[in-house]
Amino acid sequence: MLTPLLLGLLVLVTGCQKQPEASKTGLIYCAEGAPLSFNPHVSNSGVTLDASARPLYDRLLEVNPNTLALEPALATNWHVSEDGLTYTLTLRKGVTFHHTPWFKPTRTFNADDVVFTYARQLDEQHPYHNVSGGDYPYFYSLGQDLLIK
Repeated sequence: MLTPLLLGLLVLVTGCQKQPEASKTGLIYCAEGAPLSFNPHVSNSGVTLDASARPLYDRLLEVNPNTLALEPALATNWHVSEDGLTYTLTLRKGVTFHHTPWFKPTRTFNADDVVFTYARQLDEQHPYHNVSGGDYPYFYSLGQDLLIK
């Protein structure tokens, strides 16, 4: 009969086996559950956000997991006004969008894309508000609809 210590060591050692090389043509994601969607706008599930938002989408700023400090991402620099109501972001230049058989980007990322992302969530009359059902639980649970003007 295996003792708990021996069983624990056995599990630890078998987990250290060399893993096969990751696929160069696909995405490999391991989680404790299945994502509800690969569109992070329509979910507030941690598994969904981890599976979609982090590996598939770039963000304006990143949060350092060790210090919790904001770090540059699509925004290379930012300034907050003295009253805390206006945020000015400097966007990274030359960021391109993915190409697909049905989408050929004609320009690089710019401020219009940032405005679009927030406007489609805030404005119920926006032509893309109802894409994927028009429900943005994470956006609203953070109160962004009350914070952004």
